[in-house]
Amino acid sequence: QSVAGIDTDNEKVGFKRIIIAPKPAAGLTSVKAHYPSINGLIGSAWETNGVNITLTVDIPVNTKAVIDLTFLKSAAVHNVGSGRYVYTGELAQHF
Repeated sequence: QSVAGIDTDNEKVGFKRIIIAPKPAAGLTSVKAHYPSINGLIGSAWETNGVNITLTVDIPVNTKAVIDLTFLKSAAVHNVGSGRYVYTGELAQHF
């Protein structure tokens, strides 16, 4: 839930909508996590050089997600459906 950022949305039960809100931290260069939900495998993986980061998110079928990118210099929050999403950007805080 923390570093990879996979969590449920309390307003939508049964993993119908999930929240992806990774928290990159100093000392870590990459994280890869999966969760086997009732709708399929949820994935969150990121890799950083301390300045830039690439986040890859997998959302299973029949599922919606909120992807929180507020850790980026160009912060954003995206509402998405099932699929694979890749985001690359500069970290708001370098480490």
